[in-house]
Amino acid sequence: MYFEKDETIFENKAEFKGFVIGCILGGNTLGLFGQMRTANFTGGHALSQKEYCKQKAKWASYLTRVRYDETDKYATFQTMTHPFYTKMRDHFYFGDRIAFDEHAMKCLTPMGVAMWYQNDGNYSHEKKNDSYYLPVIRLCSRFGDSKIENEYLQYWLQKRFGIRSQIHFSMIADKKYWLLRIRRQEEIEKFINLVKPWIVPCMKYKTPDAYEYKVSGMRRDSPAVFVGTKVH
Repeated sequence: MYFEKDETIFENKAEFKGFVIGCILGGNTLGLFGQMRTANFTGGHALSQKEYCKQKAKWASYLTRVRYDETDKYATFQTMTHPFYTKMRDHFYFGDRIAFDEHAMKCLTPMGVAMWYQNDGNYSHEKKNDSYYLPVIRLCSRFGDSKIENEYLQYWLQKRFGIRSQIHFSMIADKKYWLLRIRRQEEIEKFINLVKPWIVPCMKYKTPDAYEYKVSGMRRDSPAVFVGTKVH
């Protein structure tokens, strides 16, 4: 199916630009392949997240017509090519390396952060001791192999939105994968309040309001828990 171009979706191009930047941070692509003269904007998700993918396709139709497809496993969207996407590539693609520059971070919007989070973030609880689990937000990105890029993301998340985070890594196949982690109660609340207006219903499992506890022996006392939760 297709979403036809609709310039009424965003109030201005700056808002649309912030949306695209957040999607790229979360792993979507500005493609320029083969004999293409201008780039396009593409993304895909598991079929369980098709509602989110379809909504992104609709938002992306602000600039061009957008194709949306579903298979038995995946949902995808692909825009038409446009010079805007080609110019955006200059802020993310440097030869054979993908990164990001200051301009991209200055243009990131709250909606863009929400796309980044829904693409590549999660909300859960970490065990503090034998009695308590504490909430945590993990904000991954397509720059998991670079500590420096994550330090830069950390800097701009605080500078632009006042949200403090920690640099953390997970070991995957004997390799460090870098990410941001938000653990302080007030920072979690601030982050969720920032992104909440753009959380698509099928992605609400990434918020405290809809978090389903999967820890054995943990009792759900309220729909939203921002403080340490005691195991009963």
